[in-house]
Amino acid sequence: MKNKSNFIISFVIMLFTVPSFNMVCAQVFGTPIIEWNFTNGIPENWQNESADGISQWEYRGPLTTPSNEIASRGSCGAASVVLNSETVNDGFLIFDSNYWDDDGTICGGNIGGGLAPGPHYASLTTNSFSLENNPEATLTFQQQYRHYFSGGQTSVTRILVSVNGGDFVLLQDNSAGGITNSPNVEWVSLALTGIAGGESDVRLRFEFDGFYYWWMIDNVTIFQPSDNDLVLYSANYSTFQLNLVNDYFDQEYNFYPLNMLPQMEFKARGQNIGGQVQTNTKLSVEVNRGFTNVFSGDSPLEDLNSGASNTWQLVPWTVPAVVGDYVIDFALQQDQNDETIANNFTSKDFTITTHTLGIDEGEMEDQFMPNVGYENSAYRIGNIY
Repeated sequence: MKNKSNFIISFVIMLFTVPSFNMVCAQVFGTPIIEWNFTNGIPENWQNESADGISQWEYRGPLTTPSNEIASRGSCGAASVVLNSETVNDGFLIFDSNYWDDDGTICGGNIGGGLAPGPHYASLTTNSFSLENNPEATLTFQQQYRHYFSGGQTSVTRILVSVNGGDFVLLQDNSAGGITNSPNVEWVSLALTGIAGGESDVRLRFEFDGFYYWWMIDNVTIFQPSDNDLVLYSANYSTFQLNLVNDYFDQEYNFYPLNMLPQMEFKARGQNIGGQVQTNTKLSVEVNRGFTNVFSGDSPLEDLNSGASNTWQLVPWTVPAVVGDYVIDFALQQDQNDETIANNFTSKDFTITTHTLGIDEGEMEDQFMPNVGYENSAYRIGNIY
């Protein structure tokens, strides 16, 4: 996408002009090579292993117990939602660390009292498959996860790949940067070009490592990608999610009071999942208060090889001392015309108030949960000054 201005308008237009493909999954922007949607459960030639030999990945299907209408069945399962994948009616896969460690009815009420106390290490490994005729290839799938992070205990979820019987190497760590919750469902797209493309013996691995909560996946597909395709994985307006250590410094608050105006650090993480080099890639950010534009800026330009990941960053910006609701629009751009523009965008919002500093929209759901009877109620964590 060559022009920065009016990139939101361009995005809307592209939504109506993206070409259709003969495919099962909406995120398959190319020609499918291999597909697994788990209609008949976990494939028999996949390896389902765990360090303790008890806690394993499970298939949730329309005829299983529990069925595909149940997400986590652990003590904190009331806070879980079934993966809203495109083929959820046929079933999905879950590693339910919370259940294996604590199968009680009170969240965290019987830690270590389950069938297989944590921490857990469980891996789900595909059969060997060939990409010998596909030097350019992209992996995509749908997922939902919730990671634990408290008191020195953590859980992480990773996707790895092995070529020709070699060691498994990391493709993506979902918890990189301290991200603890995904949306109800999200697409993940990872380039295999230059890593496993063109190889005759390839295996994928889905790995849960740590303590508590869950990971659900569905619609695992490998496809021949478009030539030009950037994908935006995450975007932030603070340093918190990208640099989480063992504290909560510089969280992304949703409400800021006038006497505590934030300095925003616009960053985004993404990848070139297309088959060709993308030149002069950049992150463009616009902030609007209603119909008033209060900030527009770009990151430095960088060329990005096929399969390469990157983090784009803008110079810090201080929010004006004006009460109101603000929307931040993030867009990845490059010289080439992106063939699947819909995965280049995301938006976030915040509010400048007179007295309130608060977090909501799920940022702290892994740390604080409502009391019994209020599980479905909206709540905000913060202070009034």
